[in-house]
Amino acid sequence: MQDNISQCQEFLSLFLPLDEVTIARIVGVIVRTQTDDKSVHSKLLADLCGNNTLEDLSQMTEWDADTFTYATKQLAPELNWATIMENLDHEGFYIPNEAAFYFLMSVYKHASQGHFPLRAICGSIWKNAEGQISLLKYAVSAPPEVFTFAHSGRQLSVLQAYVDVVNDHKVQIEHANHAWLCLDLLEVLCQLAERDHASSVRSILEHPLKYCPEVLLLGMAHINTASNHLQQEVSSAVIPILLQNADASGMIVHLWHVNPNILLRGLVDAMSTDPENMSRFLAACQEIKILSPILDMIPYPFGVRLAALASCKGLIDLEKWLSSNLNAYKDAFYEECIKFLKEVHLAAQVVTSNHFCSPNALRTIYLETSSTFLKVLQSHSGLVSSPHLSVEMDKLHVTYMGTNSRFKSSGSADLSSSDYYSEDIEAEANLYFHQLFSGQVTNDTMIRMLAHLKASTEKREQAIFRCMIVKLLTESFAKYPVRQLQMSAVLFGQTFRY
Repeated sequence: MQDNISQCQEFLSLFLPLDEVTIARIVGVIVRTQTDDKSVHSKLLADLCGNNTLEDLSQMTEWDADTFTYATKQLAPELNWATIMENLDHEGFYIPNEAAFYFLMSVYKHASQGHFPLRAICGSIWKNAEGQISLLKYAVSAPPEVFTFAHSGRQLSVLQAYVDVVNDHKVQIEHANHAWLCLDLLEVLCQLAERDHASSVRSILEHPLKYCPEVLLLGMAHINTASNHLQQEVSSAVIPILLQNADASGMIVHLWHVNPNILLRGLVDAMSTDPENMSRFLAACQEIKILSPILDMIPYPFGVRLAALASCKGLIDLEKWLSSNLNAYKDAFYEECIKFLKEVHLAAQVVTSNHFCSPNALRTIYLETSSTFLKVLQSHSGLVSSPHLSVEMDKLHVTYMGTNSRFKSSGSADLSSSDYYSEDIEAEANLYFHQLFSGQVTNDTMIRMLAHLKASTEKREQAIFRCMIVKLLTESFAKYPVRQLQMSAVLFGQTFRY
């Protein structure tokens, strides 16, 4: 052993006086020689030594951590080994394999009695990011006797509440190295991912995503970076898994208090990939009493659907909720409601045209709320500034009347013009038809009146016109006497001439 120490001291003497930066570079080179390719050893050492070469570098192919640290301390006893680890961020540093990582940890263990300085690898982004990632790759998977994050100053403090969840995945937290509880580690990984190293970071996260996804998500919820891309990816991957868990409410309420945005992003993605997740999430929201704020924050497309589902379960007053949002967001929310109704109608058409397609439970619920949507949208039409939306609403109501006639026989949602128009509008439209059928006015008079109502700038008169047209297009006249049928046919034909 004495010969090895002497040889090592001879090698180190080429770099006198030794300081932390120099030793860090020497350690970096020695770490990279921990491969089976002996030619690499000599080349790396030759590059390090430069003109100061030993007589036979080929003998320096195997390094013993204890010998190296002993020889170094003999030549430079005042070195700060924590500072040496902090200076590993230099060009060329790279951990090629697990053996190299173990060698590095052994060097530090022999040189210093303290914990490895986590700030050296988790305190900031290295200039040599590839080298940092290579070190983190092995650090997170090392057994605790080799490397641990347990002494981190920023630890995930909510672990104990979810130990049972983690143990279900056969991850024994008490024997792990606490990597995924270290918030500094998670933060530096998120930052690396945002600096063109996303692929390498995703590879590092494969293990926790498989074996302790909930713990990883809880940790990510505490991290805020420039774009939060990695946090959102983790949320999108874990939330669907979480919703399958009957005990998801505890996790959801914690995420809601820590980082509602990461929760909502994951929920939106979960509901996009599987609409049935909406029912699961609604149950959790109701259990922990956060439905109302969720509806306020979630994007319109999902808020509308969640509200429809919640109303069918008696959890909210849909009319009141729609009115509040229409008053607050006007055209933007109005348009989203129209999109929702179009989607529901399209789904209903698929079911009715295909005898082998059974109605989806969620779509049936949406269809049952359609009349409420139509009624509230019409009553708030005065808030809409876009003529296009008014036209779309009229078309949609006529479409729903047709759908309703096909669904009545199956006991599905029953839509009528009275669901859509206010009672006074409905009554006045009925009065005009009564005057026509009783002979008080002629068809020509009725046509002129309809033309006047259509051209009117008064919202009320426009509503009466639309109500009458809807009735004319959707009313079932089979029960009417022949005279009224003839009058209706003439009126129907003349209407389209105008």
